[in-house]
Amino acid sequence: MQHIQEFVEGEKFLLVLDDVWNEDYCKWEPFYYCLKNCLYGSKILITTRKETVACIMGSTDVISVNVLSEMECWSVFESLAFFGNSMEERENLEKIGREIIRKCKGLPLAAKTIASLLRSKNTEKEWKNILESEIWELEEVEKGLLAPLMLSYYELPSKVKQCFAYCAVFPKDHEILKYDLIELWMAQGYFSEKGYKEMKDIGEKYFNILASRSFFQDFAKSGDGEIVCCKMHDLVHDFARYISSNECSTIEIHGGEESAMSPFGEKKILHLMLTLYSGALVPISIWDNVKGLRSLLVDCDEYSWSSEVLPQLFDKLTCLRALKLKVSCVRLCENFIKEIPTNIEKLIHLKYLNLTNQWGIKKIT
Repeated sequence: MQHIQEFVEGEKFLLVLDDVWNEDYCKWEPFYYCLKNCLYGSKILITTRKETVACIMGSTDVISVNVLSEMECWSVFESLAFFGNSMEERENLEKIGREIIRKCKGLPLAAKTIASLLRSKNTEKEWKNILESEIWELEEVEKGLLAPLMLSYYELPSKVKQCFAYCAVFPKDHEILKYDLIELWMAQGYFSEKGYKEMKDIGEKYFNILASRSFFQDFAKSGDGEIVCCKMHDLVHDFARYISSNECSTIEIHGGEESAMSPFGEKKILHLMLTLYSGALVPISIWDNVKGLRSLLVDCDEYSWSSEVLPQLFDKLTCLRALKLKVSCVRLCENFIKEIPTNIEKLIHLKYLNLTNQWGIKKIT
């Protein structure tokens, strides 16, 4: 905060805070005060889907964005659904397409998702099956978005469905590295192929299927145009949580918040991601309640690993297939893992071990 305060002091700026969800004013207030010494005329632009966030952050000019008009929704839809179609094919399908668009209720993500699904379907019968599906009657997710997502999800091969549901383990707005994700899928046994290269190729195929159906977005590419990472839209992430039936969870733990993990004892958590901040404690007390855990992905910055944590983890979580103990910021970490205990041999199902930036390891016993 001090660095930000020094950076903006005496400066005029435009700050954009996109997709804000946090409603805790106590977390917003310190940030607000460190911006007070800027020049008159500085502006902060906030986007959020929650009206309470706009109020808590003291917004002066609130602009409510309406849903798309039917014409705008159609523009989003036709650019995807009719890509590569001849004029004759388009004429035969356009009437059905416009009826489908009315069911999207002006939601751009709904139009994009259903269009991505129909892009691979070229007959009137296939389009009518989508139009007449009973799934449109479901209203269990925010603003009726469930139906188009569910329709696209049901069209996926069964193994790709598993891969999509697994993505609920990541927090919202998380940058997902493609090849890390594929290796996590491999560790769970989602591919029947035997060789590493064969499984990696299948994983890439499944990833591309999900990307083509708009389940992934915000792609970053390498110099040769290959996708290296992506994100999930927040509502697609909500849908993944809905599909995974609470088998996946992600938790942020700040200093002294170990007790926040206690409710997990009542849920069948199979895949868990922990983000640990300065002063946080690994929730050793809940290991007995999640003995069936298959994935434990730990991301930390200033967390210091004590010598007691790993032996207890290896003793309790013997069903683990994937274990990540990553350090996010090497500069902030003062106490890296120095030794991997011998009882790691109890993790007989372990297929994936990620020790990224754990530079302090001197011995794997």
